[in-house]
Amino acid sequence: MENSNTEQSDLSAYQAPEADLLDQNNNSESSLFFPVSLTKLNVMYIATFGMYTLVWFYQNWKLQQVSMEKKIRPVWRAVFSIFFTHSLFEKIHKKTEEREIENWAHQSFATLFVVFAIIGSISDKIFEKIESLSSLAPLAILLSMLPLLALYQAQKRVNIVNDDIDGKLNGNFTAVNIVFIILGIIWWALVIFGSFILMAE
Repeated sequence: MENSNTEQSDLSAYQAPEADLLDQNNNSESSLFFPVSLTKLNVMYIATFGMYTLVWFYQNWKLQQVSMEKKIRPVWRAVFSIFFTHSLFEKIHKKTEEREIENWAHQSFATLFVVFAIIGSISDKIFEKIESLSSLAPLAILLSMLPLLALYQAQKRVNIVNDDIDGKLNGNFTAVNIVFIILGIIWWALVIFGSFILMAE
């Protein structure tokens, strides 16, 4: 038995720190939805140019799959989030109704998320291909930030449903979060600097 325990501990040392990389708090397993403070949501979304959406959807679907009859793959629901936004927002809404929380037009916000996500993706490609519009590239980045408006409204309700209004279960920034924030600041600086150069030409 001692040998098997030793082997398991040795193996665990080489396993990827999934919880930290995916921004998963140990207390989140007891939550109905992914807990995260609104401040952290805003910072991580902006710092990662919207890529934090993958984490947000993945963690929410991972918590939901336990109570779902059919088997789902949270990873794919995160990657193709625009096809599952309405269903996730509907689940959040049902819990808010049970708690008698004010109506938040969940379907409208889900639609806004999908529309903003598509517009942001399309505009980015258009500005890249059309040279005359290259100076407007920063606008495409700003458009990619718009889905955050919908996620923010959803997270406000999630935190209430989780009995964690301030998002304290996941309000601190991990080492991985800080690395991405630093990289995001550098990238934002390059984007802003580059846009000034393009406008000056």
